[in-house]
Amino acid sequence: MPSRSFSSNFLKLLFLLLLSSAVALIFNAVRPNGIPLMENWQEKMAAKEMPEGIQRLGFHGAAEHFNLSDAVFVDARDETFYHMYHIQGALSLPVRDFDTIYPLVKDRLGFDSFIIVYCDGIHCEMSEELAILLIGEGYPRVGVYAGGIEEWMERNMPVSTGDDS
Repeated sequence: MPSRSFSSNFLKLLFLLLLSSAVALIFNAVRPNGIPLMENWQEKMAAKEMPEGIQRLGFHGAAEHFNLSDAVFVDARDETFYHMYHIQGALSLPVRDFDTIYPLVKDRLGFDSFIIVYCDGIHCEMSEELAILLIGEGYPRVGVYAGGIEEWMERNMPVSTGDDS
């Protein structure tokens, strides 16, 4: 008898959960300012305004600079991730350790250089944070490659492991 009561209660609970979920989804769908259930992060990040002085780069722009060797690529991720894989030739400047690492690499950045900062990918904001810090240090030409190492590797572009610096 107790197992029948448990089954019955479980089914009632399941029905209530399904019903409340359906009502919530319907309510959300008819609201003019409902919460989107799925977002296109590529479009959202492309539409996001960059802070003044920072240029947004897509894959083709970043790859062109890489192929022309006319920019310095800077990885904003923690050193552990940099050592696992990074854009070939990129410098490691973890945004979280900026105050301690920046003095060690600032001579390699060059104020005349175009600096392209990247991190994991479209969902990562560390590259933008680092770009803001670099603008604050007086670098006039800073870009953010939003696709990051994720897109770079998907496109079979050159990567390195270990320490290039």
